[in-house]
Amino acid sequence: MKRQSQKDKELADNARLLRAWKKFHREEREAVLAGPHSVTLAELFRMFANLKHAPTGAQPGSSNCNPDT
Repeated sequence: MKRQSQKDKELADNARLLRAWKKFHREEREAVLAGPHSVTLAELFRMFANLKHAPTGAQPGSSNCNPDT
């Protein structure tokens, strides 16, 4: 029983830390979007949100991974 309660305590602590981390970064994002570079950063954040991972079968030098094209 003690082991389970320790695991529950750890999970609750991790959840609390994640909420705090998300809140901090949300506040930081809101602050920079209110600043003088808000237009540029809003576009950058939009691009980040739309990023897609490369297919797992992609090989270096293939058309979808070649940085020279």
